[in-house]
Amino acid sequence: MPQNWKKIILLLITAASLASVLLTYRMGHPSRLYFDEIYYVPAARALVSGNPDPNWVAPPLGKAFIGEAIRIFGNTSFAWRLPSVLAALLGLWFFFLLTIKIFSQETKPSYLFPELTAFLASLFFLLDGITYVQSRIDMLDMMMTCFLIGAFYFFLTERYFICSLFLGLSFACKWTGAFSFLFFLPMIPCAEGIKKYLRIVLEIYFPAVLLYSLIFIFLGFGYKLFLFGGMLSIIKHFILSQIKMVNFYLKPLGYQPYEASWWKCLLLIRPIWYFYQFHSNQMNGIVMLPNPFLWWPSLLSALFLFFRFSDRTARIILFGILWLILPWALSSRQGFMYYLLPISPFMVLALIYWIRGSKTAVWAALAASLLGFFLYFPLYSNLPISYPYFWSLIWLKTWL
Repeated sequence: MPQNWKKIILLLITAASLASVLLTYRMGHPSRLYFDEIYYVPAARALVSGNPDPNWVAPPLGKAFIGEAIRIFGNTSFAWRLPSVLAALLGLWFFFLLTIKIFSQETKPSYLFPELTAFLASLFFLLDGITYVQSRIDMLDMMMTCFLIGAFYFFLTERYFICSLFLGLSFACKWTGAFSFLFFLPMIPCAEGIKKYLRIVLEIYFPAVLLYSLIFIFLGFGYKLFLFGGMLSIIKHFILSQIKMVNFYLKPLGYQPYEASWWKCLLLIRPIWYFYQFHSNQMNGIVMLPNPFLWWPSLLSALFLFFRFSDRTARIILFGILWLILPWALSSRQGFMYYLLPISPFMVLALIYWIRGSKTAVWAALAASLLGFFLYFPLYSNLPISYPYFWSLIWLKTWL
């Protein structure tokens, strides 16, 4: 820890307070359900009442969090979206710790010490539109991503059992978290022999699968089946539910206006309009579009990491990006822009990897990220804007 650690702690407290204010600003607008909230809020209400989960295409944990927020704070838009905000704040904290861990072992000269590097990375993560928008909508992605970032951190600190628990929580929020298997397997140390490698694999994955199963059984089927249904009935329901979910995710969705291939999402060719309203002289809306001033430089930075594959830090960041992109690229099924959320922290780290040695590059990246965020902020937060302003933000015809 550097000498000015007290200033760093004060900075973190201030940053957390500002992040809380920023994430909750106009969080309740629109006050009605929009986009995929129409699926998750009814499911959350059912779960909190002890009834089976009607939204069978996703595991139940995230919906249970939403249901508890509704039970405590009432059936309001603030309550629906609060779990995503809290998950974003927790995810930012884990991302801060993860960044310190990744860059604390760097030996090359840097303009930033590890704690300041982590603060800058967390700020970039918050200033990305994909983080900001998904933190303020009643969907499961931010909760899944929060636990995944925690799992990545505990894996790199070799606390494999805690890593496994976070993996299980991530899977129990959304199945996309299961793709993280591709991240951990090549990163597990194997120099000490196959037996230790297999022991670590078992320690990482067995508790995760067990925790996922218990959460799914208890929350997804309702406590009445769990308590009175009998073990064979529970196992049967669990297996059939998993098969049903696998079949759903293997089949094409049919026509979806915002679906796109992985590379179109990576290049920001097909964003998603979660909500929009047009009026006589202005419009308001919410668009799922990463901050282009941050995302495109990060994407370029990630591509150049292949030339540094011999460097362990570069490999960790690349694995953090490829664990989701590779399965998506190999699948015949299309996806959506918000699928990129779990890799967005590593996209930020790719940019940090290249700029942290230069004061000029750091300040230029920070200025560009702030500019992009505040330019698009009305379309991230549903603020009314004039039509000339709106059209100045639409750079590609595919953004409509």
